[in-house]
Amino acid sequence: MNSRIAIAVALACISSASFAQQNKGAAGAAVGPYAGISGGRSSTSFTTQDFSVGAYNRFFAGSAGKISESTDKSGTAWRIFYGYNFDANWALEGAYTSLGDSTFKLTGTVAPYAAATETFKATNSSFSLAVKGTLPVSAQFDIFALVGGTYNRTSLTRSPTGQFTKDLLAVSSSASNNRGYGMGGVGVEFKPAKNWGIRAEYQALGKFGEQFSTTTAKTGRSSVDTWLIGATFRF
Repeated sequence: MNSRIAIAVALACISSASFAQQNKGAAGAAVGPYAGISGGRSSTSFTTQDFSVGAYNRFFAGSAGKISESTDKSGTAWRIFYGYNFDANWALEGAYTSLGDSTFKLTGTVAPYAAATETFKATNSSFSLAVKGTLPVSAQFDIFALVGGTYNRTSLTRSPTGQFTKDLLAVSSSASNNRGYGMGGVGVEFKPAKNWGIRAEYQALGKFGEQFSTTTAKTGRSSVDTWLIGATFRF
């Protein structure tokens, strides 16, 4: 849902940019290449059908009411990007984003699962290519939006203890998956000088992973959003 909202907002912003006029004192991005780096936080939403007490109960009959869940959705994110401005309003931008680690943990509360734990750690990263639309507000301030696609990679490791070492959800303690998906983002940029700027943005990078299985190693599914701030340098 977050990714749909972000893409809708991004499309609206790009639509506005296409009709923007070069107002007095306003100046969009200079034609030519640019690059940048940013850092911030990621937020992982684990898909309920794969990660939840209810999902676990489907695999292990009789466990209902005996397992609780907890999550640590936030991770450290950083992004490097390179783009080319075709004019004041339009650019093409590619990026690599490291999204850090997030965890989902199950804890047994009643026998036979008492004192047993199952910790899933997801490590995510993403390559993206997007069209960037810019709406110049002033000579030093832009609003922009990104719409494009991603190539998302997730690696999942399992750390079971107690009874959960016997009741295996997957046949392996680790799995990885690559998949493509759509992405959207919105942001602002402040340009104190001609050749560099400060950029803050939100991005929804779409879906990661694949549905769990009891017969082969799978990663489970999730979606990841990021909030980033960094610097842009123009050549």
